[in-house]
Amino acid sequence: MDFEKVKKWIDHNRFAVVGLMLAVILFVGGVACTPEVVSPVSGRPVTAIELEIEWNTTLAKYEAAVADLERQAVMQGKFQELILSVASGGITEWGSLANLFISGGFLGFMGDNIRKRGLIAGLKKRKR
Repeated sequence: MDFEKVKKWIDHNRFAVVGLMLAVILFVGGVACTPEVVSPVSGRPVTAIELEIEWNTTLAKYEAAVADLERQAVMQGKFQELILSVASGGITEWGSLANLFISGGFLGFMGDNIRKRGLIAGLKKRKR
């Protein structure tokens, strides 16, 4: 096909060509462009699906933080209860507390001995 023939046909049917081009532009703009909104979480433009994913992620993080706070509050309550029972003179709790201190001290001494052995071995290697 000759370029002059195409140019003549377009010139003869210019409004039809403009209408078809406008229809293609509107179709592409209507289908290809998705609605976006600025996310309150990330501050960037997101689609509805991305916004829902951000919301679910944020909600899951919030729920995990609340569960962690509740777990910490329970543990703190148990610890305070133990302290109060020891302070009030409960005999069984004194044994548990003494056992805790003895076990902690034993583990500390073991850790110190392991560290000291490593330092001594290192010093011996340097002397050679």
